[in-house]
Amino acid sequence: MYEKNIKIFIAFVLTVLLLFTFPATAFAYEYGSIDLNSMVQIRQYSDHEIRFLSGNNINRIRISKSAKYKHKSDKEKLKDIFTALDFNVSDQQFEKISENLKLSHIESIHVETSYIKTDGAGNQTKVSREEAMEAAAGEEAILNSAQLNISPASTESDTGPTTSHSSDVGTSEDGYMQMQIFAIYTPNYNGEGQSIGRYVFIGEYLWLKTPVMRKTDVISMHSDDINWYEKTTNGQSNYFLFAAYSKMTYDENGIFISNEDVIDSLDAISASVSSNSGVYFEYNLPNDNPLAQTLYRNFSFILFSVGRVIDYNNQYQFFMLDIRYVHIRNPLSASFSVNWGPLGVTISNFFAPEYYDWSHSWDYANDW
Repeated sequence: MYEKNIKIFIAFVLTVLLLFTFPATAFAYEYGSIDLNSMVQIRQYSDHEIRFLSGNNINRIRISKSAKYKHKSDKEKLKDIFTALDFNVSDQQFEKISENLKLSHIESIHVETSYIKTDGAGNQTKVSREEAMEAAAGEEAILNSAQLNISPASTESDTGPTTSHSSDVGTSEDGYMQMQIFAIYTPNYNGEGQSIGRYVFIGEYLWLKTPVMRKTDVISMHSDDINWYEKTTNGQSNYFLFAAYSKMTYDENGIFISNEDVIDSLDAISASVSSNSGVYFEYNLPNDNPLAQTLYRNFSFILFSVGRVIDYNNQYQFFMLDIRYVHIRNPLSASFSVNWGPLGVTISNFFAPEYYDWSHSWDYANDW
């Protein structure tokens, strides 16, 4: 009898211990309080920053039954993840992206951000976030001033008479751009383990200082270590480009009237895709129209693409990925052509056009 009571007591103690320890481990993902921002791991360097969200934490969000997430769909949770990774997109942009990217497909997300300055001579330098944001704040302060003089004026240049206008204030011969690369690992696209090595790559190109001269820009992504997909798969686009900017209107006295956010989109049909090089789009930036009292500012681009790492059986899946943004500076330059070169897109013309060139390379390994 005594021995039986001892066994009952031990069983009771073990049951109590399980009740206190099991929920804390097994059910924490579903019912515990979740702070998504704290899940994002960050490494900061002098000229760039890397952010990472692991598959375990993505799954925690996906299955969470916490008060914050239990009533949210996977689509809404994906939007929260983007926000935590400092990828702020409009509803229209997110709708398009979420058609091609599901939360259940994702195993991990790496993001690398850099800030780049290109001077009037075309020299490129990586700069700190602080310097880039200071340049952007200067332009914003001018545009938020009570009055702008945007009437056209005639000037003389080395090549003859040109037309300029004081709306150039707030623009610069020095270009500043924020560039971000998102490498989103999606091995579960066609079921568990059926798409090993498959990534969704998103490049974000954000003008921090608006260029004075505008013509055609080339927005590209390149890697020799990736097999880039066809333009469409089962009728679904594997490539698209968003162009967004602000259309700002003033009256004849330079008093601000309105601001319209414009979002344009180009589908895969407009993309130039090479299976062993990458993808690029061409886009014409609108020029300011002083006669119509209209300025265009806050240019940004998002390029969506899909590819598979050639060495996908390597657990680290090493690859080099380049994003490049070429801005044709001289609107009077003759036509030009875009081609693939060893380092990505190249611009060629009998009369060499003047252009800014931003490029950011990422030596990537899935080994955080």
